[in-house]
Amino acid sequence: MPESHSSVELPVFDISQPISPSCLSSLSLACNEWGFFHIINHGVSKDVYRKLHSLSTSIFSLPYDSKIKLGPSSLVKTYTPHFIASPFFESLRVSGPDFFASAQSSTAFLPDHPNPDEFSEAVKEYGTEMSELSRRIVKAVLMSMGEDSAEKFYESDFNNCHGYLRINSYSPPGSSTVDGERS
Repeated sequence: MPESHSSVELPVFDISQPISPSCLSSLSLACNEWGFFHIINHGVSKDVYRKLHSLSTSIFSLPYDSKIKLGPSSLVKTYTPHFIASPFFESLRVSGPDFFASAQSSTAFLPDHPNPDEFSEAVKEYGTEMSELSRRIVKAVLMSMGEDSAEKFYESDFNNCHGYLRINSYSPPGSSTVDGERS
């Protein structure tokens, strides 16, 4: 039987544009039919992202024995090694609203990390930008559910939500990890 290929277009939400009734209608449709959408023109700085990516790579490049000091059995519990959630990634969690202090509490356990203050500053900057973006998205989604929803739920349920960042480092399938070290 021949393969059937179909193409679908993911709903796109341009967050840089003023929120109009047609935008809210499209957003509502995306949420109801798809459960997600693609955000464009979000304004998060590529330079901030690149800096955080580079500094995160230096953390994930540390020896397993160093990183596990932040792991599930540690005081801070911010590092998830391979095979806890997936064999293909490890991650570092940084909590808001004070992303800087959260990053500092993790890097304090990594004496061999070369740039703890620079990493913490990059996390703070990225976390601040992502928190603002998150607030804008939540507000727009709530508005797409109706005016009452936006006012009722945003102020009571989302206004004081600070969240966290999870920074992931993926291993390609087929690469092996032995005692936490890629080989």
